[in-house]
Amino acid sequence: MLGETALVIVSSQSGETLDSMAALWEAKRKGSKVLSIVNVMGSSIAGELQHGTIFLIEPGTLVVALATYEPLVEKSLFNIVEVKSRGAEVIAKTIESDESLICGQSSEIFVIPKIHTLLQPVWV
Repeated sequence: MLGETALVIVSSQSGETLDSMAALWEAKRKGSKVLSIVNVMGSSIAGELQHGTIFLIEPGTLVVALATYEPLVEKSLFNIVEVKSRGAEVIAKTIESDESLICGQSSEIFVIPKIHTLLQPVWV
């Protein structure tokens, strides 16, 4: 089952769970791709990953990008450019004031009106 075509998802609250770490090591040893979900960025499991989820992006991967929170739009744009450079197709949602930034990097774009930050989760 494990091998180059397998994706192993490792989920751990602490990132230090020994059985989860053993599964991660075995999956990596057999050449599987590993996606880790942890709450502690400096944990042992997080440290085992070389590239994070960006490593899983390959040509034709669909990525949905939400760039609706103004203070983080530039970081979102950086991530969009990164996945596009790996061949991903990007569908983006952004606010009117940032449309010109996101438009050139997305295959499709959905623009919403600028509203108060506290209302964005309901609107988006």
